[in-house]
Amino acid sequence: MKAYSNLFLITLLVVLLSSCKKDAPDFSDPNNYINGIVTGAKGSTGATGSTGSTGATGSTGATGSTGSTGTTGATGSTGNTDNEINTPGAYYLKATLDGKQLDWEETADGNGWLPGSGSALTFDGNTGIVNGTRSGLLTNTLPNTASISIELGTFNYNVNNVSDETAFSAFFAGAVGDFPYTAASANAKVAKISYQDEKGNNYTTDGSQSGNSFTVVSVENKAAQPFYHDSVKVKVTFSCNLYEINPSTGFVYTDNSHKALVLANATAVINIQDFR
Repeated sequence: MKAYSNLFLITLLVVLLSSCKKDAPDFSDPNNYINGIVTGAKGSTGATGSTGSTGATGSTGATGSTGSTGTTGATGSTGNTDNEINTPGAYYLKATLDGKQLDWEETADGNGWLPGSGSALTFDGNTGIVNGTRSGLLTNTLPNTASISIELGTFNYNVNNVSDETAFSAFFAGAVGDFPYTAASANAKVAKISYQDEKGNNYTTDGSQSGNSFTVVSVENKAAQPFYHDSVKVKVTFSCNLYEINPSTGFVYTDNSHKALVLANATAVINIQDFR
């Protein structure tokens, strides 16, 4: 019994040793050759290795060259802005009316004397002729106050040949000098004063002006402002008789029941805008 046991153990050991023995390489398999030397049989595939660490971030590419800068357009010219249109005292009337001193000066808060503009131009659509006057005003925003309008003319031109702007500029370019108190007519210098008193009665220079005069002292061009056209700042000196207008007829009274007012030693600065 003991002899069989020993024989079994020897046989088991031989089997175990045989199972651990590598098989002989297969010389007929080209895959077993490395650099001409035969290798042993391929072992089983090893376990997958761990994921390698992330490589360093590559350097940033060079920045492309900047395109050439375009040429800058020409700067537009700046207008001669008339800031004085809202400057206290820039526009005014200083005079005596029947011996009473008048001192009307533009205010800045809108509660008082303010400059304005008007026109009395006619236009003939058949011929294209414009004829008439333009005026500078001084009015008051407060109730029951007087006002004045100073008209200059005569503007007379054909819109088919001359623009309104050109005619306006040409007139005031030659405006310095004396203006007679006469009715507007083609190509004649004329001046007219219209006055309204505190009670709403209206007066005008449409009557005898013997011994009186009207002179344009200076003209200054002013560029447009918001809500204002291109304009001129005009300084004038004058004296005149003011005749009351009959509201029923629209003309001055012809009898002696309404005495003329005397406006004397007047100096005024007005603004006249280019519109019609």
